[in-house]
Amino acid sequence: MQFTALKLMNPLQLLDYAVIDFRMDQQGLDYLGDVKADATIHFLRSLAQITKA
Repeated sequence: MQFTALKLMNPLQLLDYAVIDFRMDQQGLDYLGDVKADATIHFLRSLAQITKA
């Protein structure tokens, strides 16, 4: 799951801090559950830029 989370950083334009939640089913398959990014940490980002992307 850590490898997958790191691969999501660029396509989702996550710059500094994000929480990426996964769910695992009974067969052991992982599913992306939620992504929570803090849009205020990086000085080049704002909430408006994140929601526009």
